[in-house]
Amino acid sequence: MNQEKEKEILNKIFTKIKTKEPLQEGDVVFGKVVQTTDKIAIVEVEYAENKQKAISPSNNGVLFVNNISDEYIEKVGDLLRKGDIIKAEITDADTFGYKLTINADNYGVIYANCIKCKKPLNLNNNQTQIKCLNCKQTQTRKIIKK
Repeated sequence: MNQEKEKEILNKIFTKIKTKEPLQEGDVVFGKVVQTTDKIAIVEVEYAENKQKAISPSNNGVLFVNNISDEYIEKVGDLLRKGDIIKAEITDADTFGYKLTINADNYGVIYANCIKCKKPLNLNNNQTQIKCLNCKQTQTRKIIKK
């Protein structure tokens, strides 16, 4: 096969491949909190609401303490824990990852485990204070309001 014919075939193939847009400011994503410090949470972004969006080049998001709630909170661990699954909005996207926010009612923790017994918490009560049904430990989270 000659080079021209090869180019023509490859061109036809590549024009049929759909390109995915990178995530950008305003996109809604879901992710898992993988690390927390007093001032930030590192979130591994797993899924974007719009499936045609690409999660690249990095799937890491940073959630600063001032983007968790409109109310003052001293440290991230007051309302988020490692392992929590959250719904967030991207406020900034660059080659190093995403800056996230969950300070609106429609963003926050959608799944969490008890810090004591590791059983799933019942987050249906739309409150900040949650009592574990298994071990009765009371905990706080920034829960999404449905």
